[in-house]
Amino acid sequence: MNNTIASLLLIVLLCTLIFSPFAALSLLMLFVFAAAMISLVSAITRAVLTPTSDAAQRDRE
Repeated sequence: MNNTIASLLLIVLLCTLIFSPFAALSLLMLFVFAAAMISLVSAITRAVLTPTSDAAQRDRE
């Protein structure tokens, strides 16, 4: 699923680059920003959810 989305975004970026280089540059920056936000949110989610499983594992030991 992620590969499909990435390839679609790449096609959109290439089409924009052909017609308007400046718009493509800002679109690329938007994609990079979105990817950074997604990774940040997933890292925070992992950090919030992991301690509970660590504590449960320590209780089992």
